Amino acid sequence: MITIPYLTAVSTYFSYGLLFAFGQLRDYSRLIFDWWSTNNLQGYAPICLAHEDFYIRRLYHRIQDCFGRPIASAPDAWVDVVERYSNDNNKTLKRTTKSKRCLNLGSYNYLGFGSFDEYCTPRVIESLKKFSASTCSSRVDA
Repeated sequence: MITIPYLTAVSTYFSYGLLFAFGQLRDYSRLIFDWWSTNNLQGYAPICLAHEDFYIRRLYHRIQDCFGRPIASAPDAWVDVVERYSNDNNKTLKRTTKSKRCLNLGSYNYLGFGSFDEYCTPRVIESLKKFSASTCSSRVDA
């Protein structure tokens, strides 16, 4: 069983709590200082209430660049990741034409069959053309 060191666990929880507390403080200060601003959608229900999309506004936008990275190559041990930028504090990420070579640490391609192999790939394609792809079993199994 893997155990996390006590100091690591405490510092992680403390950092998350601090981020949550400052996010709540920013929300409440926004309510206090923006009370005079008018809402253009009078008569309509809000899409999300302040406490419902707190996580998206205060936490996820800060770390969304770490997740959902567009890949521009085959899923091999090394992948080309499309670079993105944001002009609005990570609310939207825009793709660039550049890509960066990164080590793939989060793939299920542990056998390496997701990329082109000069020995296996031509033989697999040849076998698929000859025998076609199918699933079959005996009548007993079906």
